[in-house]
Amino acid sequence: MSFTCKQKMQAVNLVTEEGYSYKKAGDVIGASKTMVIGWVKLVELHGVKGLERRAYTTYSGQFKVNVIRYMHDNHLSCHAASIHFNLSKTQVQRWERIYFEEGAEALSLERRGCSRKGMPKKKKDFVEHDDLMKELEYLRMENDYLKKLKALVQKRSLQNEQSKSKSSKS
Repeated sequence: MSFTCKQKMQAVNLVTEEGYSYKKAGDVIGASKTMVIGWVKLVELHGVKGLERRAYTTYSGQFKVNVIRYMHDNHLSCHAASIHFNLSKTQVQRWERIYFEEGAEALSLERRGCSRKGMPKKKKDFVEHDDLMKELEYLRMENDYLKKLKALVQKRSLQNEQSKSKSSKS
């Protein structure tokens, strides 16, 4: 559901001025708690303008790369980064996907309504299903081995402690 700037501001005011919880304020207008939290943060960071719908804006490739790097350097989710930079979450998610699948340079070529056909896609290393199953089987065996080894070490140290306590009593 799409909310008007007025509805979003109503929810923000319920939280900031009336002391409502995020959930209760969201219930008043039919929004989720997460949405209200995001709106409150947008207003805190960008003022009321943060809630207004943005006209289509083009961003440089370097700006897009900076957003993704800032997001990762500061361990932010796409949602948190979108609030920080006042962007849409789906926009940040798309930039992140392009960044990891095709590289930073592909973000410079991305244009609305245009494809990146001239940009060769980086091929992902696909691992065959059989290879994954073999690796899983190996890891399970290794895990079982380590568990048995740990049990033997514990048993031996317990026996050593018992023999020491028996010899000290004698």
